Amino acid sequence: MSDGAVTERTVRPLGLFFWGNKWSLTAWCELRHDFRDFRLDRMQAMTARPETFGPEAGKELDDFFKKMESEEHGEW
Repeated sequence: MSDGAVTERTVRPLGLFFWGNKWSLTAWCELRHDFRDFRLDRMQAMTARPETFGPEAGKELDDFFKKMESEEHGEW
């Protein structure tokens, strides 16, 4: 949940999802070293950087889905 604080993040974008009436970006957050969902309507600015992300175990979209599934079953 947002407390209104402005933060700057470097993220590994994994997917865009539409939830009812809001778009969110699911990403690996380099600051938090974990998956995060960012609502696009709360973003003030975005900068594409020249660096690219290669495959990295534990930081892929499949890993995010596995984590969500295991949390539903109390396994994480």
